[in-house]
Amino acid sequence: TLLLTPLGLAGRWYLLAAALLGGAYFAYGASGLAAGGPRWARNLFLLSVLYLPLLMAALVIDGAG
Repeated sequence: TLLLTPLGLAGRWYLLAAALLGGAYFAYGASGLAAGGPRWARNLFLLSVLYLPLLMAALVIDGAG
């Protein structure tokens, strides 16, 4: 997702949003690898349901600005 900025398809605000959202998603995913259970997996799925629309909204907002 970060590659869109160097390719010229997105701007700095998208890059910032993508880095923050991706970092949060990665951190939560990595935190449950050792002792994750069904609840962690469900929460990771729900986080992805929130992550993807927020990322696309950042892309649309960045393109409009």
